[in-house]
Amino acid sequence: MLAPEIITVIDIETTGLDPHLDHITEIAAIRAEVGADGSVREIGRFQTFVALPDGVNIPPEITELTRISDDDLRGAPDITAASLALEFWLEGSLVISHNAPFDLAFLGTIHPDSFACTRAMSRLVDPDESARLGGLLHALWHRIERTPSRDE
Repeated sequence: MLAPEIITVIDIETTGLDPHLDHITEIAAIRAEVGADGSVREIGRFQTFVALPDGVNIPPEITELTRISDDDLRGAPDITAASLALEFWLEGSLVISHNAPFDLAFLGTIHPDSFACTRAMSRLVDPDESARLGGLLHALWHRIERTPSRDE
């Protein structure tokens, strides 16, 4: 029997798109065990806001988009502490991200042993689509074999 695989799905929120100028405001992750039969069981969650450097604020358009405000970051760990905690959390798992190059560029010092990018995979499903996560989920939903529920 194959041993279950551990996967960790990560998502970050930032103050902008440039990893050299902008900053992470939130890191979230869900860790799961994937059984040999394809079953998925959540085994933990990680979430932290990340304090911004002195004098840096979240632009209003980013607050509107992410619903994260400067007030949310009060008392949050700095990026060094948050990155260390995340690195520990990712240990021994396949890291999955939608647009992994973006996330990994912001995470800088964290280099997972293996990762998968759902944005890149979406191009395999439909090369003409925008590669947005919602589009990928919509396209895949109709292709997944599901066991009918009691209500169907």
